[in-house]
Amino acid sequence: MKNSKRLALPSTLLAMSVISSVMSPLSIADTFTGQTASIGVSNWGIFDSSTTEAFFVQYDYHTLATLYDVKPTLMFMSDVDGNQYYALGANRYWQVTPNITAGFGFSAGYLKHTEELGDNIEFYSRFIARYHFNAEQAVKFEFGHISNAGFGDINPGSENVALSYEWSF
Repeated sequence: MKNSKRLALPSTLLAMSVISSVMSPLSIADTFTGQTASIGVSNWGIFDSSTTEAFFVQYDYHTLATLYDVKPTLMFMSDVDGNQYYALGANRYWQVTPNITAGFGFSAGYLKHTEELGDNIEFYSRFIARYHFNAEQAVKFEFGHISNAGFGDINPGSENVALSYEWSF
């Protein structure tokens, strides 16, 4: 059972990549291809015995057409317990309807406190859904997982849900 869980995320990401290569490009809003900044809140440990709330900011660079249409991402997150996460990664989006985009992201980063997650190096993967109000603004929902991928002595991982407001420039 444990191995099947480890294969679920890579299999899903591979399937989404194959599907995207078959689909024709659509006309998209600036929030889809341009640079964006977002600010939001999240709830961590949603499947654990205790949960914690966090605040985060994120910056997405413009879409890199020569690199599978990914958007390089910088993220800072701080929770109510004083844990801080600094990360660099990439997001990939697909337009679902004229006002909705969906995607996934992956980040690798440094976690300031490690008591709960077991190591300073943590990886964050997420599924993303965005509703675009117009070409400059969107609201974003994420479901994610953070883990040290076995680099630490313990690797409990944690899941989260997040909601943020996003601006394009």
